[in-house]
Amino acid sequence: MKGIAVNNLALRVLWVFDKRTTSGWTDIRQTTDVHTFYWIAGGEGTFVDEKGTNYRVRKGHLVYLKPGFHLHMSTDADNPLRIIMVLTEIGYLPYEQRVWGSVEPLAALPFLILRAFASEQAKVVDKIFQSLIDGWIPGEQGGTVRDQLKLLELIQFLHANPEEELKDRPAQEAYVQMKNYLETHHAANIKLSELAARYGISESYSRKMFLKQLQQTPKQYLQSIRVGHAKQLLVFTDMSMRDIAQACGYGDEFHFSKMFKSLTGTAPSVFRESRSRG
Repeated sequence: MKGIAVNNLALRVLWVFDKRTTSGWTDIRQTTDVHTFYWIAGGEGTFVDEKGTNYRVRKGHLVYLKPGFHLHMSTDADNPLRIIMVLTEIGYLPYEQRVWGSVEPLAALPFLILRAFASEQAKVVDKIFQSLIDGWIPGEQGGTVRDQLKLLELIQFLHANPEEELKDRPAQEAYVQMKNYLETHHAANIKLSELAARYGISESYSRKMFLKQLQQTPKQYLQSIRVGHAKQLLVFTDMSMRDIAQACGYGDEFHFSKMFKSLTGTAPSVFRESRSRG
C-alpha cells in the first residue's frame, strides 16, 4: 500500500450486517463518518454518488467508501441486491525505532470506489466477508480482535491484488510466487534470474513488477528482508556476527556488515550496542 504500511493500521469494526433487499428498495449511505465496505454477495443494482456518477454493481463487486462520501443506492426489481456491509474506524499508528507514535484518523484507504474480481479472487473476498458475518456479535462484544484481523486480511488482500493486475494474471501470479519465495528462503543462495525463469517470466519483467508493487527491485526487496531479520537477531539474541550473517543469507561477515550499513547507515555492532542501551 503506497504510503501506508498495513502493519501500522489500527482499526475497530463497528458493525457488520447482511442486507437482503427486496424489489423497489432504495437507500442512502446513513453513516458517513466511517470507512465502509460493501460486498455485493448477490443481485444487481445502481449506486450514484454526490457528483451524479453512476456505478452498476453486481455479485462479486466490492465497494469502498471513505468517510464523508455520500451515496444513493437502489436495487434492480427482478434481481434484488444482497449486500454485506462492514463499517469500521481506521487509524494510522506509527512505530519506528521501537517507539510508538500517536494514532491519527485515516482519511482514506488508497482503493477504488468499485472493484471487480476474477472468480478465484472473488472466492477469497467472499470467504472473508462470510467469516465476518458468521462471527459478528453485536453490542459490547462487537469489534473483537478476530473481526479486526479479518478486516486487516481483506485490506492486505486488496493491497496485494490491485485491480490493474487482473489484466495480467500470469505475471501477477509469478510476482506473488517470487515474493513469497524471497520471504521464506531469504537465507538461501538465490539467483534472481533463475527464480524468475522458474515462475515463467523474464528477469527484467520481474523487476518491473516488483518496482510497481513495492517500489523496490527484487534484489532490493531481498536485502530489506535479510536486514530486517538481522535487526531482530542483533536485538533479541547474542548470536555472533558470523552466525547472523549465515542465518540471513550472507556469505560472510564482511559482506553482511557492508550491506547492513548501506541500508541502515550504521554498522551491525553499533546497531546492537545502541539498542542494548535503549
